[in-house]
Amino acid sequence: MALFLKAILILHVHPLYVIDGDTFVFDHTRVRLYGLNAPEKGMKCYEEAKRALEEYLRDDTSMVIIGRDRFGRELAILWNSKGSSLYYLFSRGLAIPYPYSAPPIALGALRTALESWRPGCLFRSGNGTVTIISLDYNPPGPDYGKEKVVVYAKKPTTITLLNKRWESTTAYVTVGTNTITFTKPFMGNKGDVVIIHINGAFQDGVAYVPKAFTVHLTHTQSSPGVSG
Repeated sequence: MALFLKAILILHVHPLYVIDGDTFVFDHTRVRLYGLNAPEKGMKCYEEAKRALEEYLRDDTSMVIIGRDRFGRELAILWNSKGSSLYYLFSRGLAIPYPYSAPPIALGALRTALESWRPGCLFRSGNGTVTIISLDYNPPGPDYGKEKVVVYAKKPTTITLLNKRWESTTAYVTVGTNTITFTKPFMGNKGDVVIIHINGAFQDGVAYVPKAFTVHLTHTQSSPGVSG
């Protein structure tokens, strides 16, 4: 997706209405927040995320439009006295990261906000039973059967891996180092997130944009450094 910074700064954003935690209508135009994916209607934490964005937008808010998505919605990052829209939703555990290539101002805001990401409403707190060691999200040639995530498990268990599009897959891991190979494309070559949970209990996560950053979503003493 090619994105071009429009350098449009709009003050005093007052939406006509908020659709969910990452989309609202402003001046008869649908606006999609860059860098995050909030729950859709019917999903866990949908109402909480929607209310959070409504609360956020009660303050005088600045909006920078960085492009347009494939559905024709304006892509934007917001700032007000509460911080960036990324920080506000991430720090409350009301959205998962949705990283992809973007102008430097957007990547910088996303990279900074990822440090504040918390499991929050979306996941229960986990105990780090499974941690991510490395991932291969862009292997040479076709991705089928080549994308890999290497994890370390403290005990045998079944884990769920989640990406930025709310797609998930499960895998059984044994004690020690395990390599999980996806049989179909799972990780985006332009950026994605891999979150591991066990029955809703957050274990570990990594967000990345190739040639830009790789950010560990949790930092524990038992988590090895992640490589991409």
